[in-house]
Amino acid sequence: MKNLIKNIFPIVLVSIVAFLPCVTGEFLWDDEFLIVYNPLIKSLKNIPQAFTRPFFPSVFETPQITFYRPLVTIANMVQYAIFGLRPFWWHAFNIFLHAMNAALFYLFLVKILHTSQRESMFISMFYAILPVHTEAVCFISGRTDVLALLFILSGMLFFFQEKGNRAYMISIICFILGLLSKELVLMFPLALMAVDYARSEEPGLSLWIKHRFRPLILRLVPFFIISGIYLFIRFFLIKGIEIPSYPSGNALTSWLTMPKVFGRYLFLLIRPFDLNCDYTNFFSIEHSLLSPRVIGPGLFVILFLGLILVLFLKKKSPFLGLFWFLAFLFPVMNIFPLGLWMAERFLYIPILGFSLYLAFHYQSTFSQKREEKNLILEYSVRILAIIFFGSFAFYHSFIWQDAEHLWGDAVEKNPNNPQARIIYAQILSSRGKNPEALKHLAALDQIKDIMEKAPALSLKKEQTLVKIYTATGEFARADEAIQKAKEILPESSSNLVLEGSLRMHEGKFQEAEKSFLEALERKPDQMGAIVGLMEIWDKRNEPADKILAFAEKAISANPDYVPSYIYKGKSLRDLGRAQEAMECFQRALRLSPDSPEGYLFLADLYESRVTDSDPRHSMEKAAALYLELLRRHPNNIDALTNLGVFYVRMGNKIKAREMWEEVLKIDPQDQEALENLRRLEADVKKK
Repeated sequence: MKNLIKNIFPIVLVSIVAFLPCVTGEFLWDDEFLIVYNPLIKSLKNIPQAFTRPFFPSVFETPQITFYRPLVTIANMVQYAIFGLRPFWWHAFNIFLHAMNAALFYLFLVKILHTSQRESMFISMFYAILPVHTEAVCFISGRTDVLALLFILSGMLFFFQEKGNRAYMISIICFILGLLSKELVLMFPLALMAVDYARSEEPGLSLWIKHRFRPLILRLVPFFIISGIYLFIRFFLIKGIEIPSYPSGNALTSWLTMPKVFGRYLFLLIRPFDLNCDYTNFFSIEHSLLSPRVIGPGLFVILFLGLILVLFLKKKSPFLGLFWFLAFLFPVMNIFPLGLWMAERFLYIPILGFSLYLAFHYQSTFSQKREEKNLILEYSVRILAIIFFGSFAFYHSFIWQDAEHLWGDAVEKNPNNPQARIIYAQILSSRGKNPEALKHLAALDQIKDIMEKAPALSLKKEQTLVKIYTATGEFARADEAIQKAKEILPESSSNLVLEGSLRMHEGKFQEAEKSFLEALERKPDQMGAIVGLMEIWDKRNEPADKILAFAEKAISANPDYVPSYIYKGKSLRDLGRAQEAMECFQRALRLSPDSPEGYLFLADLYESRVTDSDPRHSMEKAAALYLELLRRHPNNIDALTNLGVFYVRMGNKIKAREMWEEVLKIDPQDQEALENLRRLEADVKKK
């Protein structure tokens, strides 16, 4: 037992260190739909709904992949209840699950397959630090695969325990939990059969069938029944579950292309360095069975299957690793439509079979020669291999820290990926890099044939152009883009929100209000429309209680949407409820520490309370907020201007001058700064 613990410690350690950089990362891609903007996970009262709804919330306006994974949704609910939207803890939980899997894999090798502890330790460490795991571990929403493997390995450890029925029942429970984590756990009973065959003492297939097959099948009957019940619930009882399309548009061309996808997966086993977060338009679609690009990979797949069959019939232990790899990769090979070609996180469970193959192959090849070899050299090579692969996993984890690095890397590795170009443009635009964003959208003209076949991507492109042109004041171009977006999807509520935002920037508030109201008619919980209306009403000085009611409606729909707290705080301030307003602005800052509005409105409240018992203290609190805002946004004119006023009140006119002069460096025509400096000069002359 002591040796087990001693060996598990370094396995857990390298599992954590290899992916540690991602803990400082942010929520990325699907995380926004599944976590940040998903109202379902924001209350533990919604746990029953996790079993009656599809995995992805109904936020998409074009057909998307849908899944049934209630346990992952519940895990997100619990984690949100404990940690809120602090991504550090979400990433840390993923790494913890991965370390648990590496430890369970070690126990599986030692306890079930009876591999030596030292061999098992090295193989488990090697599995733990493979760079191809980066997506499954560093992508928070990639935890479906990590959770699924946790229950697969736990279920196997309990299934093969010799003592009593309790372990057997726990194995069944693990299987159920695994199914509720990811669909491919359906392959678990087949994996149990393969493991039983590999570890049995019978020398061949016929004797295994004679002595072990029947009792094994009887033990597996509950697993097959549960699988049938699960499939019935998933496809017939859960509303919203839709069968996705084939990635090429039809079954035949997708199946003809899949041998190349299989080859790509194998390539990542051998050389797991050329990693990519998105494989849209990565593979050229094949249309003929006689194409050399189909025949070559197809023959390779046939040879791979033949190798498994030969090893199986001869009862050679390495067959288990190859079978495991193929069994758990099969569900994501688009035999049944998946909607995308491939994803590296899909290798997280199958690649464990590759590690099994290495373990058996190494053991059978070198077991007779080890006494003659230099063990120090042998283990040194292994340690260097772990350091080498672990270092690359560590490096690639940095790419998953933020969206700009992630999608910039995807575009660099596959410039013809339209989805990566569009998402990268959206990210650049959100960071104020509009010219660069436009270049990436313009590059899509080089793959017009792909864009014409993908209306969802064309819609995203036009919607992104609307945002960019609205932000840069090119309203005619923005209007042209919004009309194209409406042609692609006339019933879109998002198009109406973008149109409303455009009209607001044009100063056409009545037209903007009409667009927002129409968006809410189509989708009552459309957050962009709710916030847009509050902004219009605020500009028109509509009654504060009217805006407050809408803000509370928005917060009830999504308790983490920052603009809702800003407008609720402003309304409460106007209604004379200063303390409640402060709490709203503080909540906004906790949710988004980079939000300028939260600092400005909270500081304004402190300034307005200078008649308190300690007015100087209130002013100092306001100044501290301005300084923190400037630390995050050095060119924020409002913070510089108000900080100058604070310094005047504190009698420090030199610092006040510095603040207003800094404003003029940013905007030489700023009238408020010019007037403040003029008054300051006049005051100095009087004295």
